[in-house]
Amino acid sequence: MKGNNLGYLIKEGARNVWVNRLMSLASIGVLVACLLLMGGAMLISYNITQAVGYVEDQNSVVVFLDEGVTQEQIDSVGTKIKNMDNVLEAKFVSKDQALENMMKDMDESADLMEGLLTENPLLDSYEIRVDDLSQLTQTTDAIEKLGNIYKIVSPTEAASTLTSVKRIVSIAGGVIVLILFAVSIMIIANTIKITVFNRRKEVSIMKYVGATDSFIRFPFVIEGIIIGVFSALVAYGILWLGYQYALEHFLSGGSSWLQGVAQSFIPFRSIAGVVAIGFFGAGIGIGAGGSLIFVRKYLKV
Repeated sequence: MKGNNLGYLIKEGARNVWVNRLMSLASIGVLVACLLLMGGAMLISYNITQAVGYVEDQNSVVVFLDEGVTQEQIDSVGTKIKNMDNVLEAKFVSKDQALENMMKDMDESADLMEGLLTENPLLDSYEIRVDDLSQLTQTTDAIEKLGNIYKIVSPTEAASTLTSVKRIVSIAGGVIVLILFAVSIMIIANTIKITVFNRRKEVSIMKYVGATDSFIRFPFVIEGIIIGVFSALVAYGILWLGYQYALEHFLSGGSSWLQGVAQSFIPFRSIAGVVAIGFFGAGIGIGAGGSLIFVRKYLKV
């Protein structure tokens, strides 16, 4: 395709957008909404996963050792636990340290526990953080088999709930994105359909004088791309502002626990490039894809 022809076809595609500006604006509005919903669904899904990860980090497994274990046995158990695949961290807490921590937590009532300083009834333990809560049961079962273990306290029910939440969020987010992508394709298709119908006489004349199929299709593809790019630009700006506002709201209000969860959310600036590529890629893909697929159907060329 020659440079002059290419320039003409691009101008024709831009002219189509202006001539059908009402339909183009309607398409842009709906496509912006779809892109916002897709982007929002992905960000919400990702941040819920991050928040679940934060909650996971707050749930530790406590392994109490048998009473009277030697230092050699304590070190042996600790080494074996730390070498397990699903264990991120294993911190030893002596019974004296555990009693001291308990007295600090009781604050003004700590005097009631001073009698325990001479004969400490607590046990030495390891506080463990795991990498994957879905494998918590397998990890605790393996620890129980090490020997010199009195008891294991683990958030089994919480782990099951959090694992289910992560799975549901991932599946729901993916389904929503696919549905909205299909809806966006149909929106572009309807715009192209109306444009073709309005220009049906012009298209027929072009075919009679020997215009190639690609020459006829190209302006419609350009039209779809322009709509997609402009929609992506608007949606990107709205999503950035909305996300920043929501994040600041979570960080400045609510309980300290909620603020802690919000701190695990990813800042928009750190994903701005990825979101931009995704939005403009989706805009161009939806615009060009919808045009290419449906222009052939309606032009029958």
